Order: sequence, then C-alpha cells, then structure tokens
Amino acid sequence: MLKALWTEARASYKGRFYRLDDAPLMPKPVQKPHPELMIGGGGEKVTLRIAAQHADHWNVWGGPETLTHKGRILDEHCAKVGRDPKQILRSAVMVLGFADDRVGVERIQQSYMTRMGADEAKARDTVLAGSVSQIRDKLARLQAAGVGMLFIPTFLLPTDRHGALDRFMSEIAPSFRS
Repeated sequence: MLKALWTEARASYKGRFYRLDDAPLMPKPVQKPHPELMIGGGGEKVTLRIAAQHADHWNVWGGPETLTHKGRILDEHCAKVGRDPKQILRSAVMVLGFADDRVGVERIQQSYMTRMGADEAKARDTVLAGSVSQIRDKLARLQAAGVGMLFIPTFLLPTDRHGALDRFMSEIAPSFRS
C-alpha cells in the first residue's frame, strides 16, 4: 500500500484492515524509486515473512545471537518468496555501556533488564558493554551475522550521554566504517 502511494498517481488497495480507493499522495517522495521501507521486529512467523516480502531495511533489538538466529529465519522467508536476502539491510538496536570490569557490565545488564523487562540471556546478547576491546569483539560478531547498521538508544544511556557517545564514535566506530 505504501509503495503504491509513493509511486503511483493514484492508488487503490483492498485488504483485511485497510482500503484505499483511487487515493492520491502529493507531493511524491524525492527518493527513487521510493523511500526506504524499514520493518522492525523479530516475530518469526509474521514479521520476518513480511520483511522478506517488502522491507528494504529490517531492524530488531538484539546482539549477535539474536541477529544470527532471526537472520537465518529471514533468509528462509526470502527463499520462499524468491528474494535475495542481501537486498535487505539488517540493523540492530543495542544498549551501549563502558565498564572496566565484569561487575560494571552486570550493572548495565541489570539496568537494561529492569527497564525493558528482559531476561539475562537477552541482556547478555543485547547489551554492548565492557572495555573498548570487548565492545569491538561483540560488534565484529554482529557484523559477521550480516548486520550493516547499529542503533544505540540514548534513553538508556546515563544522563550525561555525550561522553559515552563521543567515546564510541572516536574509539570504536572507525573500525567498522565501510
């Protein structure tokens, strides 16, 4: 429905939940052939199937384990619809935290678990915490899982988040830029 609105003079669509009858959309987007369509979520039966059919970009909360597992399922859905899975940019949302020791990492993981209602396994995967070397290692595993973009939610960073973000951009990000 969105792609039709973005690319056709008038779009018609009749679905289970939505209906359009000769609907215009003006002005048209400047991106060609259309804006990037990002689909977020990790639902293995529905969301990933829809992403395989329609997404230019797929995003999910998680680290290397989540993205490897969900990525395989996305690949299977792509095969079923005859789509090259490499056409879909994959991105992850991970919580950033610098810590000098295991206790510091566990504190960041616990904060994530409390705030997001996650279990320990999800926290170990999704929290990108530790030393610069540990963070680089985890990002290398994420990249090996096919992830091309990382989102770091700022609402989970300390109040003075600029230091952590500046440190990430100067000490970690350069190693992963294409």
